[in-house]
Amino acid sequence: MKLKDFEGLNVAFNILGGIVAGLGVGYFLDKMALDIFHKNTSPFFLLLFLAFGIIAGFKNAYVDFKKTLKDD
Repeated sequence: MKLKDFEGLNVAFNILGGIVAGLGVGYFLDKMALDIFHKNTSPFFLLLFLAFGIIAGFKNAYVDFKKTLKDD
């Protein structure tokens, strides 16, 4: 495989990583709110941080993709 192939995978992993991180943080905050404050906020934080994760993942992928094109 060429180096460009791995740069393409990096763009995909940025998107996937942002989504997984957003889901993890949102789930953790929903669970902590239920355990500490006895308030069922589910799925509020999960959806909120999922949206943040998607936005961050695509932003990072865009920056890496621009860097890949600039290197050509």
